[in-house]
Amino acid sequence: MKKVLILGLLAMGLWAGQYAKLKDGTVIILKDDGTWEKVQTLPKNAEVAPPPQSEKSTAAKPEVDPNAKIYAEHLQGRWESLDGKLVYIVTADKVVKIENGKKVTDAYKIKVIDPSKHIFLLNVGEGEKIGPFSFGGYFRKMAFNSDFSELTDCSAALPTTLKKVR
Repeated sequence: MKKVLILGLLAMGLWAGQYAKLKDGTVIILKDDGTWEKVQTLPKNAEVAPPPQSEKSTAAKPEVDPNAKIYAEHLQGRWESLDGKLVYIVTADKVVKIENGKKVTDAYKIKVIDPSKHIFLLNVGEGEKIGPFSFGGYFRKMAFNSDFSELTDCSAALPTTLKKVR
């Protein structure tokens, strides 16, 4: 236990020693290679201009799939299964899924998988996305018929066809 406490105190001391304030008020960062760098400090309520955006940062923004926009427009409305056990109510910014009386409301995103077969993924409640990984929420594999009048939830235990009510 003593070793852990001493090691913890030593680590905190090393971390705290990375910055130093000189007598004239200048703050410097002490680097591991023995050099130092001057740090500009700002008053507490000072306004800071945002950094200029480079061409790389604007080019790195993902473009919206035009098919996803079309699918989102067709998806908006109320979709119900023939037996009424599965209902989707979709607006521009959220989806309400009611399945066997259980109601879930959250934001959604659409990813078009196969536009020739009108198959897409409905990502409901995604919390965070880092690269190809998605955290939180759940995916529903969906498909429209050719004239967008029927929607099939392929992720249900049995693929369920839904009709647009309104």
